[in-house]
Amino acid sequence: MPDYLRVQDIVERMHVSEETVRIWIRQKKLPAIRIGRDYFIDPADFEEFLKRHRTDRKDGDKGPA
Repeated sequence: MPDYLRVQDIVERMHVSEETVRIWIRQKKLPAIRIGRDYFIDPADFEEFLKRHRTDRKDGDKGPA
């Protein structure tokens, strides 16, 4: 089982607000597991999220609109 990331971990790594991360989760851009009031993000899902938002992709994919 992977060591899941918390919203605060993403905030610290990306230098964005907690609300921004929660918006990404609500918009289904960043998959998360909700337990109680807390969200847990699989590190593999976070890596995929980062890959989808790269600006230098060579695959021609424009990503989500």
